[in-house]
Amino acid sequence: MTDMDSPSSVKIAGMPSALPDVVHRNCAHCGAPSSTGMLLSYGNADWPMRRCTCGFVYLEKAPAYEELASNLAWEKSHGAETERRMREDRIAQTISKKTRWRMRLFKRRNMTDLLARSCTSGDVLDVGCATGLHLMKLPPEIRPHGIEISEFLGKKAQENFESRGGSAYIGPALHVMRELPSAKFDAISMRSYLEHEAQPAEVLAEAVRILKPGGVLFIKVPNYAAVNRLVRGRRWCGFRLPDHLNYFTPSSLARMLRSAKFSPKQPWTWRLPTGDNMWMEARIPPVR
Repeated sequence: MTDMDSPSSVKIAGMPSALPDVVHRNCAHCGAPSSTGMLLSYGNADWPMRRCTCGFVYLEKAPAYEELASNLAWEKSHGAETERRMREDRIAQTISKKTRWRMRLFKRRNMTDLLARSCTSGDVLDVGCATGLHLMKLPPEIRPHGIEISEFLGKKAQENFESRGGSAYIGPALHVMRELPSAKFDAISMRSYLEHEAQPAEVLAEAVRILKPGGVLFIKVPNYAAVNRLVRGRRWCGFRLPDHLNYFTPSSLARMLRSAKFSPKQPWTWRLPTGDNMWMEARIPPVR
């Protein structure tokens, strides 16, 4: 395999050609040294991907948080990644856009609806909130809060949430969560966030601490167990280097949640092998 065959790293206009500052990672679930994991062909020389002996799949290197807040911020990398996919795989991308009707074969989940059905009032936190617009659709009895690593997006979320009595925190999620008081939130959402987090197990442990007794967490991540990953190989849409650091299956995500003392729940329609993404609900006991 050559690097040309591997998923491309995100290229940002105006960004230096050198690799961003990186941190080395062991297995994000069990902590086993990366040297004990199997090297997978989905990665490349710059961004090696491993499957740990515990089964968890992850990138061995991660961009430093400072890179994610600036050069690799979502508002910069998203457009560059869309252009790369169209340039390198135009036929598949065109077919995908023209067959969006397939997304309506099953009822699509909506994070805002899930949150609104789970709590009718109180405080809700969105980790990786971007501008926070989807939380602004919650009923007025719910106060929206968010964490966003991008200063540009975080300031927009701040303006939105403060108008509803909520707040937005700008910085790496784990650093922010460690400063938040215990049992503050009724619900937490992590939509398309946990795959980007260098320390997902630590983040989930903090989520347990800052949730109120009986609180709920909703997660959406790419599904590494998707049939499309086997069919598309390195061109699978779930591969995005170096942004996507963790590659969850239904079982590996549930296992990490249980290790954090959550009780995960995942109806079969939330983890269809024909879907590239999956959802998970996780609760903590009403009494601790």
